[in-house]
Amino acid sequence: MRINLLLLLFLALFCSCKEEITLTTRSNEIQMVVDGMITDEPGPYAVTLSVTSPLGQPEHIPLTGCTVTITDDAGYTEILAEHKDGQYLTHSEGIRGQPGREYQLSIQTPGGRHYETPFQKMSPPVKIDSLYSEVQYTERTDQPGSLPGLQFFTDSEKASAQENYFLWRITETFQYELDYKLYAIYYDGEILINNRDTISGYDSLYTCWKTHDAGTFFTGSTSSLKEAKIVKQPLHYVGTDTKRLSSRYSFHLHQYCIDRETYYYWKNLQEQITGDNFLLAKQPYNPTGNVRNTSDPQETVLGTFTVASVTTKRIFRSRPALPFYLDSCMVGTDLESMFKTMGPAFLVIGPQGMGKVHKDCIDCRSKGGVPRKPSFWTDY
Repeated sequence: MRINLLLLLFLALFCSCKEEITLTTRSNEIQMVVDGMITDEPGPYAVTLSVTSPLGQPEHIPLTGCTVTITDDAGYTEILAEHKDGQYLTHSEGIRGQPGREYQLSIQTPGGRHYETPFQKMSPPVKIDSLYSEVQYTERTDQPGSLPGLQFFTDSEKASAQENYFLWRITETFQYELDYKLYAIYYDGEILINNRDTISGYDSLYTCWKTHDAGTFFTGSTSSLKEAKIVKQPLHYVGTDTKRLSSRYSFHLHQYCIDRETYYYWKNLQEQITGDNFLLAKQPYNPTGNVRNTSDPQETVLGTFTVASVTTKRIFRSRPALPFYLDSCMVGTDLESMFKTMGPAFLVIGPQGMGKVHKDCIDCRSKGGVPRKPSFWTDY
């Protein structure tokens, strides 16, 4: 699972705040951004290279044509293939991380610059003991009162060593249904009732499943705890103002065990992008990691190459017995205008009888999902 650092950098540098803030940089020099990871899960592993864009003009500028290699402490080296502009992948049967082994990333740019990381040891994995949720309420400025939702937590098993450093990421999958089922289609002066004899395909577009990275991460450590065990670590919060909890929800946790230096990189980045007061209380943080120019160590390189062992756990949640605050499709009741429509008009049965809706309202794929149940999905 690749961590999309570019998204995090855009959040950190260009997100909207309560007050308009003008950011300044020390120079206008273009900087390289590295986003890469190797784990003990099967590959391929990805390293994404890009360069920064001018302040106020955010865009993804891939760095192409590089020679990217990953080397282990036994001398095995694999050259990554450029899968698409700026994204370099190992072979699916190539190098694989092993706890206790050390790994180094090396980058040679078309311009002749050479970058590398120090060798980093892959920490031993710590198993996830439990993953669970509790009903919590959060204040929202655009919602009167408190918004209900589910706050997720995790506990780890007790580790063999006292000092353990964690990075948590979440992949969420949720089932959702449309507000209305298609009743009929008006086309060329004729109303076609939605059934197998007249209209095919639309019944299968009522329910979809959507899988994506939750777009956030969390860090934690056992170094200051009496027991080498994580207990009730707060993770992701899901409110009832979206359809994510409206039917059935899957929470897939990835727990990465990382070294101390990598932990502080992600922890510092987390502190900068968390909370409504981001950029109001402190100066922006340049997320520099472990990648260095071998000829010019003073050059700033953004991002990091993460070496981590990983354990995962998945849980499901059905729709909670909570109030939901969802926007619904607008149903047009002016049927006279329907008869003047050049293309097809999509009809549903709304609160005031038959009405017309936009095509997106009867096609669940318009919300980013697919009308196909994932192989891991359970309905109980």
